[in-house]
Amino acid sequence: MEDLASETRKDLRLLDAVNDLPASHCKPNEKLASIVVIACRVLERFLTIHPYANGNGHMGRLMVWAVLWRYDYWFRRWPLNDRPAYSDLLSLYRDGQPAPLEQFVLSCL
Repeated sequence: MEDLASETRKDLRLLDAVNDLPASHCKPNEKLASIVVIACRVLERFLTIHPYANGNGHMGRLMVWAVLWRYDYWFRRWPLNDRPAYSDLLSLYRDGQPAPLEQFVLSCL
């Protein structure tokens, strides 16, 4: 958990710096893409360590929500209580194919 917290803090500092860039240096869609990349990374890391006997999926989704909320992005769909169909997307992510999971998150915004 300490490694997860440390890595997440580093990622958020990086996102804060990107988010503070003017639009002339980083377009809004590039900022959003960076945020989604980090949110997916946090989700995958958390679900890999699977720290709780129950509730890991809920907590993982909440962590993704929190990363996105930090930068004022809100889900239109992706309920906290219903398990999203992203198990296969997580497997692809872990196999070096992050785009499908990232596209899933983007599609929910």
